[in-house]
Amino acid sequence: PGASWAIAGQVTRAEEGLPIAYFWGYKTDGIFQNNAEVFRHINKEGQQLQPNAKPGDVRFVDYNGDGVINPDDRTMIGNPTPDFTFGLTANIDYKSFDLSFLFTGAIGNEVFNGMSRRDLRYTNQPATILDRWNGEGTSDTQPRFTWIDTNNNNRISDLYIENGSYMRLKNV
Repeated sequence: PGASWAIAGQVTRAEEGLPIAYFWGYKTDGIFQNNAEVFRHINKEGQQLQPNAKPGDVRFVDYNGDGVINPDDRTMIGNPTPDFTFGLTANIDYKSFDLSFLFTGAIGNEVFNGMSRRDLRYTNQPATILDRWNGEGTSDTQPRFTWIDTNNNNRISDLYIENGSYMRLKNV
């Protein structure tokens, strides 16, 4: 709901100033390294924000500050719309030799890497799983691997958002 307007080709929602297309999910604040960190992640009343968390689990942010981690804490975690798109083409002729090429690209966009989801059983995993948390101090970006995920580490969060900028040589 609300008015929309176009700014530099990107349409935004009036109330929130957000682009039309964006990634929606939870913000994270690293990986719990030990039990002490789990027990220190509390609200104003001293209650644990993530009572089912264990060392190696994702530390989610109480974005709205209400003292609970729930769907109301979801926010914009990425923007798939590039800031700039570009293309460069050239033709060069010299005597009986000619060369032509085409480069294209985009800068400033983000992509959702669904291959990083750990809740999909019996699928190939990216090599980043080898850098996952497997003891205190081993990783602050990749959670522990477990089939019994009491913390719901696999919920959509900024852990899945990656830089989508690219430049590609399309034709030579």
